[in-house]
Amino acid sequence: MSIRLFLPLIIFVDIAFLLYGVSNISISYREAEIFYDQRNFVHYLAQFSTTLFGQNDLALRLPFMIFHLLSIVLMYKISLFYLRLKMDRIISVLVFVMLPGVTSAALLVNSATVSIFFTLLFLYLFLTDL
Repeated sequence: MSIRLFLPLIIFVDIAFLLYGVSNISISYREAEIFYDQRNFVHYLAQFSTTLFGQNDLALRLPFMIFHLLSIVLMYKISLFYLRLKMDRIISVLVFVMLPGVTSAALLVNSATVSIFFTLLFLYLFLTDL
């Protein structure tokens, strides 16, 4: 199998696991509190998504899953600056995806996934001198 196919394969498998996770968990008290009571970026993001796609678990968690998938791509782009071998880059992305905190944050309505994404984005922009 070509190394070029590993990153899309990792993303595809991650999407499958995220969809499985979304189908097996329901909204928690803390997530409901964010969705109904708080007024912050996470609240407005969840409200926008459920307005667009309806009030269901997938629509509630979709923006955070998208931030997670974009973080995977950013992690690969950042690894281009530090790792010389393509397989090392794939392994670093695989380790990132397999971190329990990163994966669980992608399934929950909280600011962790958004924070991870923007941290990786700022690091990438810093490395590219933009």
